[in-house]
Amino acid sequence: MIPSLLTSVVVGYLLLGWLCMIPNPIEGQDVPLQKVLEIERAIIESRQSISSGIVRISTKRPVDEIPDLRGLEKHYVNQFDGGTFRWDTTENKLRHTFVYGPKGSIEGNHDRLDPFLVFNATTKADKPRGATDALRLGFVCWYFPSLREFGYDEHFLRGDRTEFVAKFETRDGEKLLKVEYDYIALGGVGAHAEYELLVENSYMPKRISSTCTVKGITTVSEVHSTWKKYEGDVWYPTETTYQSIDNGVLKNQEVTTVESAKFNLMIPPTEFELEGIGLKVGQPIDIDGRISYWTGSDLTREPILVGGVSPLRRRIFLLAAIVFSAILIVLVIRNFRDVKTPKS
Repeated sequence: MIPSLLTSVVVGYLLLGWLCMIPNPIEGQDVPLQKVLEIERAIIESRQSISSGIVRISTKRPVDEIPDLRGLEKHYVNQFDGGTFRWDTTENKLRHTFVYGPKGSIEGNHDRLDPFLVFNATTKADKPRGATDALRLGFVCWYFPSLREFGYDEHFLRGDRTEFVAKFETRDGEKLLKVEYDYIALGGVGAHAEYELLVENSYMPKRISSTCTVKGITTVSEVHSTWKKYEGDVWYPTETTYQSIDNGVLKNQEVTTVESAKFNLMIPPTEFELEGIGLKVGQPIDIDGRISYWTGSDLTREPILVGGVSPLRRRIFLLAAIVFSAILIVLVIRNFRDVKTPKS
């Protein structure tokens, strides 16, 4: 923790010193590309210098093209330490845990009878599935659960930018650095991008936007962010709103609210292991294809009785209860029909 804290302090002082060297922003002043590149490198370094953290986040989708996703709320606890990450997602009171790191991966749903899946360093997936990167919040114009799909170079330090324009301006009392450029998006489609950086907030992004037209449909994707300085002089969003607009019509919107955030702290290694993810006694664990069971502190190959019933018997009893209930409902319906049908 101490080296990482020292690193953050050193980076903070360097960033502060570098920012002091930037000339006072002049309204409408063109900013050279080289100076913008220095600013982009500094804000990316401000993320990469964060070695560990715990971030609690909630998301809500007020607008969505898919009816089932409208109004959907999710809660996340993101923990990371170096190259090891853990995500706990809660949706409809069901918690899903995913751990990914150099030693392997762990994935599963709590309160279900399905086994947790555990893979070692050689059998784990090359890339984490269904996982995000909380540090990219506000820096990537996309949905929170999928931020990991894009790097910081999606908007910053791109090497293919043309028609580049950067100017300082003031809007609603905020000093901004506004940057615009054209680039080639996926599929070879020409696109236009804009971003606005908050000068007095260490150049954190206030808005990032990209626009492209495909088959007569002009799509604008943008993310708006509000920021605050957390303990340790770390700038991090308090809220972001991502939205996509097709031909002027709002199609999708996701609001991400940061409930709490702590950075550069000591996280116990057990938080990224079976011992620390809150498994219930008797939970089946599939380790590289072999089933074991959690005892509360270790693993055993023998099924554990929970409440006097083994996991397999619980499944059988549950299935039998469902079948019995279905038969009972059919009999009640038939009896009701017999009563209602007049005798001839």
